Amino acid sequence: MTGLFLPPPSRNDALVWLIRTHITRQDMATAATLIQTLRNDPNFPKRLAPQLAEVTAYWFYNQTQYDSAAFYLEKALPAAANRQEMARWEYLTGQLYSRAGKPEQAKAAFNRCIQHTLNPVMEVAAQLQSTQEINGIDDVDWLAALSGLEKMAKREKYITYRDLIYYTMARIEIRRDKIPFAKNHLLKSIKYSTNNPEQKSKSYALLGDLLFNQFLYQESSRQYDSVVTSVLPDVEMASIEERKAILHTLIPYYEVIQRQDSLQKLAALPETERTAILKKQLRLLRKQQGLKEEDQGPVAGGPVLMPSGNMVPSDLFSDYNSGEWYFYNNSLKSRGFTEFRTKWGNRPNTDNWRRSSSVSNVTFNKEITEAANQEEAANTGNLTLEALNNQLPIGPEKLKISNDSILQAQYQLAFGIQNKLEDYASAATLYEQLQQKFPGNPVEADILYNLSICYRKIGKNDALKATVGKLSSDFPQSRQSQLAINPVAVQAADSAATWQATDKYNNIYNLYITGRFDEAIAAKTQADSAYGTHYWTPQLLYIQAIYLMRTKQDSLAIQTLGQLSAQYPDHLLAERANNLISVLKRRTEIENYLNNLQVERPAEDSIIVIPEPAPLPAKDSVKVLKPAVSNPVIVKTKPTTDSSRLKKEAPVLVASTIFNRHSEQPHFVVLVLDQVDPVYVNEARNAFNRYNKEKYYNQPMNVVIVNLSDQVKLVSISGLTNEKAALEYIQQAKVLAPKEIIPWLKGNKYYFLPIAEDNMDLLITNKNLPAYNDFMKQLFPDQY
Repeated sequence: MTGLFLPPPSRNDALVWLIRTHITRQDMATAATLIQTLRNDPNFPKRLAPQLAEVTAYWFYNQTQYDSAAFYLEKALPAAANRQEMARWEYLTGQLYSRAGKPEQAKAAFNRCIQHTLNPVMEVAAQLQSTQEINGIDDVDWLAALSGLEKMAKREKYITYRDLIYYTMARIEIRRDKIPFAKNHLLKSIKYSTNNPEQKSKSYALLGDLLFNQFLYQESSRQYDSVVTSVLPDVEMASIEERKAILHTLIPYYEVIQRQDSLQKLAALPETERTAILKKQLRLLRKQQGLKEEDQGPVAGGPVLMPSGNMVPSDLFSDYNSGEWYFYNNSLKSRGFTEFRTKWGNRPNTDNWRRSSSVSNVTFNKEITEAANQEEAANTGNLTLEALNNQLPIGPEKLKISNDSILQAQYQLAFGIQNKLEDYASAATLYEQLQQKFPGNPVEADILYNLSICYRKIGKNDALKATVGKLSSDFPQSRQSQLAINPVAVQAADSAATWQATDKYNNIYNLYITGRFDEAIAAKTQADSAYGTHYWTPQLLYIQAIYLMRTKQDSLAIQTLGQLSAQYPDHLLAERANNLISVLKRRTEIENYLNNLQVERPAEDSIIVIPEPAPLPAKDSVKVLKPAVSNPVIVKTKPTTDSSRLKKEAPVLVASTIFNRHSEQPHFVVLVLDQVDPVYVNEARNAFNRYNKEKYYNQPMNVVIVNLSDQVKLVSISGLTNEKAALEYIQQAKVLAPKEIIPWLKGNKYYFLPIAEDNMDLLITNKNLPAYNDFMKQLFPDQY
């Protein structure tokens, strides 16, 4: 009898949980062994069979064997804690069968989930999944599914899920290729989505995709603009942001075309009909601005109606309900306003409103300032019938301006659709409309060339042949005609011309750098006349501006720097160019300040001699010797000389050379400039001065110029403690020099060298730079 009330043995329960633990720890072999052991155990209790099936399904899921996982998860359904959990497992079973490529079993699992679930969201999701598990259009009763969802949307318990329901219906209609019905369902989903921004964004995004795929780019852009992309997955968010960026460049062209078309249609109407439309629009605009056609109210400053003598003025604030403030009572406020107008008239809301002279019509109008007039004119937009009529393209001149706007806008729109969206059919249609509406227009050659590209892409060979023929006959010598006939030859000619122009401007750069300024200016003038500004480089413009600054041609320097900044706004030199422009504009002010600056040299430090104190008299004749440790003697040390100068360390064995290695001596870093004019040598020195002050602000460093010969100049940087510090400095400067320090100087005009103090003295004496280069190559063959 006692055994009847004991709990069942828990050994097998623990083994099932142990299997789950092994799977979570990714110990699949041990888990599989336990599963197989329990399945073959004849004493394994039947009550735990669903739990064993559940962990078996979990094992197969981790092995990505989705069909087996779904099979065992169906067997585990009796182990579900309640009906909602059973529906959830059935939904998971449907998803597993769907991944395994078994649509029939997936659809059956989703339908069972629909019958068992109590969650409307899961019901709608299962309905959507069920309708998607098909092999073809005839394999499912679409209308029955849509009818079921429509009934759900009308039921009160699903009222808060209408957005999801209509979104699901739209997805079904898209699979049926019924795009107009899908659009209507998406609009309803957006309408009923109030507290679900994620679902609303999904509906906007899907509607935008439908319109985009139908090439309705303007309407698609409006839908994409309403999407909160942050609630969408990253991939979908990136796709929508990319499309939005492209569409935003095209939408202004749509607006120009539509506005000009509307104005032309309005201008073509009979005058009476056009005037009636303008008057109606004028009333609407004035109403939006808060203006009236005619002022029906009392005239400001007019006669004031005074109450009779036996009338007692009423207290505006006495007749109100208890606890209700006067300004919360609309009837009292209305009565107070009427009584005020009756007593005082239509007074403006200004200071000293009681003075009748300040509210007379003439004087009040005169007191309106000019700024107020301008602000009112800007707000009202000069809302008169004549002003609106003047904006219409009436007359040949205005009509030509309007047509030119349409031509340019539609051409840019077609070009953007062709190249950014790669929608060649829509672009071809726009080009064809331009050819029909504006024959012989200024950009006809470009239109025909781009139209030929679109025809080639969409496979209209006959139209392509006709377009190329028209292009070659009407514009035989044009670049567009040559590109349409033989693009390879044109590209080869362009490459040759580009190489020739680049070579010429490189030579001009070298002329500037070497100081042959007159030759450089003449050569650049000749090259610019032949090639324009297409082959300018930021380095060339910068060194030209430096030369103009040194020769105090500030206006030309500012112009050159402005061209650099405008033509290369993202280049590193653009920021420097803007800074130099700011300095040049204040050059006179800065020079005057520096010339008038009074600098007084501080007095040199004076030496104060402190007299030594007189020796104290001895108290007795006995001298006591104290230990030396208790009273140490402070010795003033003299500056020590560098031991490396007196005793050379063993140098690396280098073939016969006059230089020696001193790795522990203070070092210089030398920037060797070959055939660089002193103007740019000074600029390089200034650049490294700035770099050192920013990078090594806590380390004293000095930058000087050493004239090694007429062609070779050294920018010497001192303050490096040893060879290692110099090499580290060079390693960092090599990376930053072409980007930040001296980006205007080409890399073949300079190189870096480390040099010890003794070697520096020797190099300045014998000026044998090639010998030192050979010495460095033998010391550091991998670096020099």
